[in-house]
Parts: sequence; C-alpha cells; structure tokens
Amino acid sequence: MIRCSLHNHTYYCDGKSAPEEYVLKALAQGLDTVGFSEHSPFPWEPEAGMGTTAVTAYRQEVLSLREKYKGRIQVALGLEQDILSPPPAKDWDYVIGSVHYVESEGRLYGVDISPEDQARSIEEGFGGDPRAFADCYFRTVAQVVEKTDCDIIGHLDLLVKYNETAPRFDTKSVWYRRMVSDTLDALLPADRIFEINAGAMNRGLRSLPYPGEWTLREMNRRGARITLASDAHEAENVDGGFSRMAAYAKACGYHTAWVLGKNGWKEETL
Repeated sequence: MIRCSLHNHTYYCDGKSAPEEYVLKALAQGLDTVGFSEHSPFPWEPEAGMGTTAVTAYRQEVLSLREKYKGRIQVALGLEQDILSPPPAKDWDYVIGSVHYVESEGRLYGVDISPEDQARSIEEGFGGDPRAFADCYFRTVAQVVEKTDCDIIGHLDLLVKYNETAPRFDTKSVWYRRMVSDTLDALLPADRIFEINAGAMNRGLRSLPYPGEWTLREMNRRGARITLASDAHEAENVDGGFSRMAAYAKACGYHTAWVLGKNGWKEETL
C-alpha cells in the first residue's frame, strides 16, 4: 500500500476542508506522509487559485502542523504551480506543475472549469474545433517542466475530464495519440514524476483516473516514473482512489510508484 498523499487542496484555494482535518484523516487512514498543494496565485484572481495574500498564512499553518504532528506523520508543504502563475520561490518541499488554461490570440480559455465552460472555450477560442483545442493544450503541457521547474507533472490529460459524459476528444484517434506522444517526447528527458490522478474519478466525473489507459501504457513503455494522487478537495478523500489507482497502474504494466519520504523521493512497490 502506498502511504503518501501529496495532491490535496484546502480552503486556502478551492478545497472545502481545513489543513488539520487532512492531517487527522491521514493519521486515521495510516498514511506516513500528507502533503498540501494549493493552487499557485494567478496574475488575476480565479475562483480556484490561492490569493496572493493567502500564501503566507497557508505556509505558516502547514509548517505549524508539521511541528505539532512531528513523530506521528510527515507533513509536507507543496504547491500546485500553474504554468501561467509567476515563478514560485524555491522553498517548497515539492511542486506540482499543471495546466488549467490555454491561450489563443491573446485570450485565456479554461480547460476544466465545467463542461459548459470547456465547450465555450472550444467554440470561442478554437472555432469549434476540439482537435485545435487539444493541440494547444498539449503544446502547453509540453512546456510545464521548463516553466514551473516542477517535481511532479500534474494530470497530464486534464482536458478529458468530462469526456465520458460530454465526449469531445477521440482518445483512440491517431491525431490524439500523436499529440500525447509528442508531449511525452518533450517531458521525459527531464525525468520528472507523472501523476496518476484520481480527482475526477473521486468526484464521479470519470470511471478511471488520469492518464488514459493508452497513455499510461505508453508512459510505462518509455520508463516514466509515476506517483499516486488523490487530488482531494476535502479531507475524506485524502487517500481517495489509491487502491483503484494502484490496480490500474499494475494493469498498465507498472509495479512501483514514487513517494516523498523523510529523506526525499523513494520508490515503493504498488
């Protein structure tokens, strides 16, 4: 069992629970490490992002919890750094690099805000062409390590969040798989860790985690490292989907995942 949960959001951004609620739930679930990864501040103030003024309070509270629960559980201070946010300081335990917006002709369009917003993004920014939207998304993701210097690459194929109920992207098509392959070509030389992300699955939006099965098998074939991420927005999901993600990863050829321990990253058996 993987006992490390790093992708968690609290009420400092778009989560519902307090940080200490996560720590207590993680202890109850027998986790060794619980980490926090609030959305980085944006140049504007989107609903999901952490406000610039909240960063100091967020850091202080997590570090206080680290001291309070020392010896019982490792508490890690992280950040989900969006590619559009100002560069983060270097004093985080880990950074998750993510893409939530794409740009077309000087305007920004949401990737995963809602099915309706995604449809509007495709229509207004990309002439109603999902393929053009996907191309822009994956070309942006290909830059995520360069732009964020992340340790973890977040939800690689986030654009298919609503694809089961509102299908827009043919993930079995040659063009889609070529975009994924090109993105992996760009990212793999940096040797960062890729998430298997259960966020949409835990909220009933997908039956399986990200990435899709073909993508995950291709990542395994190419030697990409993975970590399991609940992408929790409330404390009860701090280890949400871990058993299903582990089974899914094993079905796609993986036998190990990477976790953050007291002495840094280490590989553990699924």
